[in-house]
Amino acid sequence: MAPPPSRTVRRRIVECAGIELLVRQSGPADGPPWLFLHAAGETSKAFAGVATALGRRGQTVVVPDMPGCGASEGFPAGQPGIDDYASVIGALLAEIPSRSWIVYGRHFGARVAIGLATAKPDAVSCILLDGIGRYSRQERARMRRHAAPLVVPDTDGAYLMKAFQRVRDYALFFPWFDRTAKARRACGLPAPEILHERLVEVLASSAGIRDAYLAALDYPAEQTLANLQPRLILCRRSDDNVPDPAPALKKIRPDLVTVDLDKGTANDVADQLMQVVSGVVCTAGVAT
Repeated sequence: MAPPPSRTVRRRIVECAGIELLVRQSGPADGPPWLFLHAAGETSKAFAGVATALGRRGQTVVVPDMPGCGASEGFPAGQPGIDDYASVIGALLAEIPSRSWIVYGRHFGARVAIGLATAKPDAVSCILLDGIGRYSRQERARMRRHAAPLVVPDTDGAYLMKAFQRVRDYALFFPWFDRTAKARRACGLPAPEILHERLVEVLASSAGIRDAYLAALDYPAEQTLANLQPRLILCRRSDDNVPDPAPALKKIRPDLVTVDLDKGTANDVADQLMQVVSGVVCTAGVAT
């Protein structure tokens, strides 16, 4: 039998602030360091492709399952806030030789990135925000009531269908519980395999997903952005489910840089990210 191929992305379990995290890592140990923080309802697997591509380009890439998501343990009790997630991720970075990180956060992960940079400004050189929703007080209250219901098992399996419908509707509407023409998303349904993968995560981690959503909704991201030390890049995707926040964010941070991410391969995205970061921050070893 031929030996198995070497792994491009390695997985390990790391205990951080008393919580065991599954962490994916790619690339050499001494490359320019990137940290990717996924959205609620996702896991580190969401960034496996770009982590592989960046690792092959000499970058050090770290992608954890956030607490309560994927294979990572959740918080022991109580409703965690963004600062709690940031504290755990900060402990993860402390396990790695001290350097200044490029941090990419998607939705909930974007808020954790902001919290991390607030708590450890010297550890973060640049933040890439991929989707950061802006909600009125009424919208936020509505989202809190409906956005992430717990999966409650029953004896006839109806909970499985309810969970699948929620996953499907999240792809079709935003917010997912507003099934009106106004809330309809233009991107359409993803492949069945992707729906299945998302369903499995919802079934396994509904409590952790709910915690992440509520923490994100309660976090005053815009108030915090004004005083952040790291440079900010807003990554925009045509299939994002939140309106473009750039006009509002530029009033808070006139130095905000925006980039429209291509719908290309993971290699295309990796090249684009490296190029935009190298143009914004002088990070040793980041190539264009």
